[in-house]
Amino acid sequence: EIKEIIKGTEFNAQTIYELTFGQPKVLEEYLSHHKWTERDTTHFASDYFLEELPDETRVVAQTVSLFPAFYVFILRKALGDEKKEDEGLLSKYNDQIDELTRHWIIQYDTDTGAFRFTDNAIRRLLALHFAISRPKQFDQIQRIAAEYFQEEAKSASYLPQLIVSAVYHQAQANRALSEGRRGAHCVNWAEKMRDY
Repeated sequence: EIKEIIKGTEFNAQTIYELTFGQPKVLEEYLSHHKWTERDTTHFASDYFLEELPDETRVVAQTVSLFPAFYVFILRKALGDEKKEDEGLLSKYNDQIDELTRHWIIQYDTDTGAFRFTDNAIRRLLALHFAISRPKQFDQIQRIAAEYFQEEAKSASYLPQLIVSAVYHQAQANRALSEGRRGAHCVNWAEKMRDY
């Protein structure tokens, strides 16, 4: 689709896809601001898609964008609240998840028993914005997620639902490695998981 949209222009389809993930509104804006950088593009996406949300819900949306699928428990861990035994906190997270659901940003996936973004391109843009604007926190959350999903994937009953998230977060937590070494790390990790 991108190739058709930019036909007859000087734009490079691969570059545009890497900057917009093919998301129509972001693509439209990028084409009218073609000097935008990755930071500009992801900043626009974050502002545009989350503009109507309260600040606390924006933080939750940005945080859960780091997960292809997520549960309230991993959200609590990612935000550093897993040790708090506050029922009000759990209720607050559920309210924010409900708010994101009402805005059709996320939905509950009955096949996996987890929440997902309704548009993966938006999730990826928000996650990239998070990585660019808060790289240390991004890396910390990816390490937490990699450890969490690694432990959860050890249970044979959960493995089919969690294997994609587990491998994804292994790769994200090791993004400082070259692409080839990161891939080898994930393959090695998956082979070790056969023992469980």
